[in-house]
Amino acid sequence: DGKILEISIDSSGKERQAVERYQLDKPIPICGLHFEIVRGRGEDRIFVLAATSKPTRIYSFLGGPTFEALFVETERQGLASFVELGLATSQAELQCYPCKTGGKRTTATTIFALMTEHGIYHGSIQLSPTHSIPNEAIVEPGLLSYHPTTGPGGRGGGRGGSLGVPLSINLSEFHFFLVYQNRVRVVSRLSGQLVEDLEVPQPVLGLVRD
Repeated sequence: DGKILEISIDSSGKERQAVERYQLDKPIPICGLHFEIVRGRGEDRIFVLAATSKPTRIYSFLGGPTFEALFVETERQGLASFVELGLATSQAELQCYPCKTGGKRTTATTIFALMTEHGIYHGSIQLSPTHSIPNEAIVEPGLLSYHPTTGPGGRGGGRGGSLGVPLSINLSEFHFFLVYQNRVRVVSRLSGQLVEDLEVPQPVLGLVRD
């Protein structure tokens, strides 16, 4: 119904009561949430992505130093920042992948991918203490078609072409993974080309990244 809640965990590991922090402008289902904390010399700042379905939107919020302060300021401004990417699908899915720098994971750059009815909306989150609006943190957004071309190094039993909206998606630093009932497709995040088209003998229920 478009509500974002915060549940705190105390030092003993016990969950506290959920507190409503924000209500979207429309009561639409939220299907994915991701947040990162920007450490600076002053107060910490928080960046939040929220994905919805019917319509498919991706909202971005930036503020802090707490979730309460972030969303109070958003309500005071009276306008949340979002991109609308379709109306029909109820299968919108948000995935995020923290990149590695020097062999260690960092929140400085995170790749995100949102499954929509038209393709995979994707980009990078690059956070800086100097950012003042959420749009500044999203870098090189784009839309990848579900009709990928087959590159010269493509492998697998498939022939490319569109299979429509997948059941699920996932991603790594350099690839998108598209899950269909009896097939998994691997698409280069850099070139948009199909590099693997794998037939699976049993119906695929899901895909987990390790």
